[in-house]
Parts: sequence; structure tokens; C-alpha cells
Amino acid sequence: MTDRIRGRWAKGGKQDWHTFPTWTVRVRLVNGTRRAFIKLPSGDWRWRSVWRWEQWNGCSLPRGMNVHHKDENTLNDAIDNLEVLTLAEHMQRHRDTLNVAKQGAYVRRSYDCVCRYCGRDFVAGQPKGVVCNDQPCRTKQNTEKSMRWQRKQAAAQR
Repeated sequence: MTDRIRGRWAKGGKQDWHTFPTWTVRVRLVNGTRRAFIKLPSGDWRWRSVWRWEQWNGCSLPRGMNVHHKDENTLNDAIDNLEVLTLAEHMQRHRDTLNVAKQGAYVRRSYDCVCRYCGRDFVAGQPKGVVCNDQPCRTKQNTEKSMRWQRKQAAAQR
């Protein structure tokens, strides 16, 4: 039942986006932020915040403008919570959260490592970092990987 053909249901029991009825609202993750999309009668999916602003103001969103959520809750699309800003203004509003990220609250963790080949210290994004970014060290690592793969293939053929 969950894998019916002709697009009614996709693998895993999830319904294809094009089969949803008009005015359906779906919440999706976009760049790590939950966003609400709405299906229009034309079959297109639009961000609900942009669609709401356009319906309220009776015109399309001007080119180069962004809809900003005043309370920074991207699912709160009430008209009094929406305002239109240029990209520069929008980035200025979010500068505080960007500065917090620069201070390390949301930045990906880094690890101090020692290169297996040249012995130099370097910073890696994963605790298993064993090779620095120098070309000779990378070449040695890739050569070792290919040699291991070839030995594994040869052993499998025996």
C-alpha cells in the first residue's frame, strides 16, 4: 500500500509533494530553519510568509527584498509579525545572532591534532583528523588508501 505506483505515495509511505491538495501547508527544514510552505492553485509551493505578505499588500514582493519575522519565529506568519527589508537591513537585524555564532556558541567544534606524516600540529573539524591539508601528506594518505583497496580486492578474488 505504501509503494503504490503513479506518484500517489512515494517509498517509505511519504506522499509526493505534487499530489497534495491546494492550500496544503507543509513545514520543511530549510538551511536549518523550519519554514512553512503553502500549495497554491497553480500547483506551485511558496513560502507561506511571502504569500501572506503579498496577499495582505495586494502586490508581489519587490525584487531584492526579504520578509523578516519580527519575533524571529519563522512559523509565526501573522501580518503584524512580518516586515519587508532589503538584504542589508535583514542581515543587520540578525547581526546579534551572527555575532553569537562567531563567539563560539553555535560554531562547529575544532580539535587539535598532529599530522601522521609530517608531525605538524593542525586544527581539524573531526576528532579523527590524522592528516594536515598539505599536498604531500594528502597524497601519501590517498596512496595508502588505494593500496589498501587494491589488496582488499585481490584478497576477495582469491
